[in-house]
Amino acid sequence: MDLKYLKQLPKVVIGIIYGLQSPNPTKGGLEAFGKSLPNKVELRRLMLDESNTQTRPITPGHFFPIVNGKTDFKNWFHHQGSLTSFPYTEDVSWFVMKSEAAVKPDEIKDLQELTEQDARELQPLDRRIVVQSF
Repeated sequence: MDLKYLKQLPKVVIGIIYGLQSPNPTKGGLEAFGKSLPNKVELRRLMLDESNTQTRPITPGHFFPIVNGKTDFKNWFHHQGSLTSFPYTEDVSWFVMKSEAAVKPDEIKDLQELTEQDARELQPLDRRIVVQSF
């Protein structure tokens, strides 16, 4: 991946907090995404192949929590911030969903095997304004 290109683009992140004890299900987006991932060997090969244009379609709405029988797209917090891992660029619009969504241990197994990044430490709020939609 060309990090110079990544640094030039403003970014939007939609954050959904998942919990093992959450009462709010999803439409299975995380499970489907995890099953579509390549194994570690294939992932390393794909990352080194600059000509790779392989994509994996997802349906974003399938990741959101279902609250009272409806997918909750409306209740979120917003703030300007940065990426939480390298290259830590500070041009990110964060939208974090208010409601937690349910996840089962077997749904995140594949993701845990492939995530090998060091997360940035918690940053102070400083002068950032947090807006809520509800």
